[in-house]
Amino acid sequence: MSAPSPTDPRRSPSTSTGRCSTRCATATASSSATTTRSTRGASSCATTWTSPRRALDCARIEADRGVRATYFFLVSCPLYNLAFRPNRDLLVRLRALGHDVGLHFSTHQYWNDDPGDDAIEERVAAERDVLAALGADPVDAVSFHRPPEWVFERRFDGFDSTYEPRFFREVAYRSDSNMRWRAEPPFADGVPDRLQLLVHPGLWGPEDADFAERVRTEVNHELSRTARYMTETLVDKRYHAVEFGHGG
Repeated sequence: MSAPSPTDPRRSPSTSTGRCSTRCATATASSSATTTRSTRGASSCATTWTSPRRALDCARIEADRGVRATYFFLVSCPLYNLAFRPNRDLLVRLRALGHDVGLHFSTHQYWNDDPGDDAIEERVAAERDVLAALGADPVDAVSFHRPPEWVFERRFDGFDSTYEPRFFREVAYRSDSNMRWRAEPPFADGVPDRLQLLVHPGLWGPEDADFAERVRTEVNHELSRTARYMTETLVDKRYHAVEFGHGG
């Protein structure tokens, strides 16, 4: 999931904490600004750049409360592999809960400077094809990971960028940027009819923690699972990926 970069014009300080609570999944908006598909009840969006496991936890909370979300995953993330069987199963489980899946695209994997619309659209299409091949059936909306300035307020052919002007001029925006809500609570003045609620499941937990600690914890967890998997498959000769699920 992508927290806005320091140059993101939407970023602003807040004093709220990073404890997990139902408020990260109880918006009462009528539609989501980041998906072109129909919604039922409330909706939100979430980006995942540290922990698919946390995304599934949040997805269950939302489903229990009638919230439909779009979960955006990185295809190029070195921390998790969406083609790994437990992660493929997770994509199916997210959709079975009534949620959608979309691409979380990192320009930093390809370019330092603006390569032009054609190059961006080509790479986005290729990564969306990867998600489709994994059974994710990605929505048309694409969320950029730590977007550079040249992504803001820009339209593309072939997909809907969540940074398009309409999603901030026509729809209210709320984010838990860097584990902090912009306001406390995020809907103190009432919930608007249309809103884009951005949540990063990997940055929330039962106890408060600062941003660096939360990221470090999630990274260490994923790395320990990878080490365990390598030991079990290469040393212990266990080849059943289903035994290495998201419960550990």
